Amino acid sequence: MGKGEITVLRLGHRPQRDKRITTHVALVARAFGANSIQISEKDAELEKTIRDVVDRFGGDFSIETGVSWKKVIRQWEGPVIHLTMYGERLEDVLGNIEKGDVLVVVGAEKVPGEIFKLADYNVSVGNQPHSEVAALALFLDRFTEAKWAGQRFEGKRIILPSRKGKTVIDIDEGYLDREDCLKVLREAGCEQDVIKHSEVVTKLAVKMAEACEADQDLVRTASMLHDIGRSVTHGPEHGYQGGRILRKMGFPESIASIVERHVGGGLGAQELKGLGLPAKDLVPVTLEEKIVCLADKLVDDNQKVRLEIEIQKLMEKGLEKATQRVKELHRELTKICCIDPEELDL
Repeated sequence: MGKGEITVLRLGHRPQRDKRITTHVALVARAFGANSIQISEKDAELEKTIRDVVDRFGGDFSIETGVSWKKVIRQWEGPVIHLTMYGERLEDVLGNIEKGDVLVVVGAEKVPGEIFKLADYNVSVGNQPHSEVAALALFLDRFTEAKWAGQRFEGKRIILPSRKGKTVIDIDEGYLDREDCLKVLREAGCEQDVIKHSEVVTKLAVKMAEACEADQDLVRTASMLHDIGRSVTHGPEHGYQGGRILRKMGFPESIASIVERHVGGGLGAQELKGLGLPAKDLVPVTLEEKIVCLADKLVDDNQKVRLEIEIQKLMEKGLEKATQRVKELHRELTKICCIDPEELDL
């Protein structure tokens, strides 16, 4: 603790009667920004259920059952907040809660009267009867200022926002197959010519990865998704935007980083700043980042081209730094792969 973490303490759980509702309390706690949940009654099956969810959908969330609620509250060093319909209004209390580790107490059917005295704040999310699940969700949303919406879970399963139907992506060790990549690109709104270009880049990038003894699965996934940022812009900032999109979807950093570093041989902090974006260095560093970056330069639309053609385009635009980076990238990968990437056939 000590990092401004949120723990939910669930009281009065009856394993045979409350399994569903307490499961939902735990799921809401995890999804809306809490770091852990402690439950006063022992329930090994509930622990397994929540840990399975964390394993599949990701995140850093823990559960412990069979704790002494009195001991937890009395030993707690930060604010103790008891959610109850009889408390003070949430909007009146919210600004007074101290920063730091917070314990949020969520009761069941009957809450011991002692809780009202032990809590630093008895808080009502509305003074009408409703679910403790709803109360917890609304409290966490307000307390964290909706920061839960930007959480990155990086799980084995990703749910893609869809206008209709369900789009579920199961990631095998962080990588996707071609069909799942196509689903991601289409759901993001990429045009067909962008998708065709990405498929050609992928064929070349995977051959380069094989020659360079790089991670072929990582390169395959990242190169298929490298232009996902073109769903929102075709400008040089599309790499940066692509990284943002993938992180928001819950993709691993290894993939998002490759995507945001593939433009123009990589973009320096000042170049990003000139585009009105945060000044961060997006020059490719890892072998896989360099492979996808160069492969993209060797494909124009959906045709493999000579690198000199792309270099000429960069020079005509006055992009001297990008020109030098691409040339150096080509020299470096030719040395590492023991073959000129331009000579690889598709």
